Amino acid sequence: MADLRETFLYFAYGSNMLTRRLSARTPSAEPLATAYAEGYRLTFDKVSTDGSQKCHIEATGNPADRVWGVLFRIATAEAADLDDAEGVGHGYRKGELEVMAATARSRATAYFATEKDPKRLPVPLVQGLCGRGRNRARPPARIYCKPQECRVAAGPRRLPSNEE
Repeated sequence: MADLRETFLYFAYGSNMLTRRLSARTPSAEPLATAYAEGYRLTFDKVSTDGSQKCHIEATGNPADRVWGVLFRIATAEAADLDDAEGVGHGYRKGELEVMAATARSRATAYFATEKDPKRLPVPLVQGLCGRGRNRARPPARIYCKPQECRVAAGPRRLPSNEE
């Protein structure tokens, strides 16, 4: 088991808000709170090796834009495992951002797309996982997806049962 004395905060969005999915990658992952990143938006234009699009967050500079997610505490010893699972150096980069949870602001690790193509659409599986993650986070405000985020391409609709 990983040493839990050394930890970092991780801002999960999309499918990583699903604790079971994240815990399969980083067993120490402990959900702390629903949080949001101000000045960011969720998009589905991150290029994937399977030809579909994955979700990611990008800075907008508009403080009215918010991406809701879950703030997790994860053992530092598992950071490399999370980097590998997230594709650092293969379409994602690791960075930090400020998030707001309840009344406290924190700096947290997050992953940002480096390869984007706004012409592609997410496959139903990706969009469904992001939706289940959103339901898990239970943001206080009702969130409606934008029309361009609701369209989907042909592709897989389900994960193997051990990943749901």
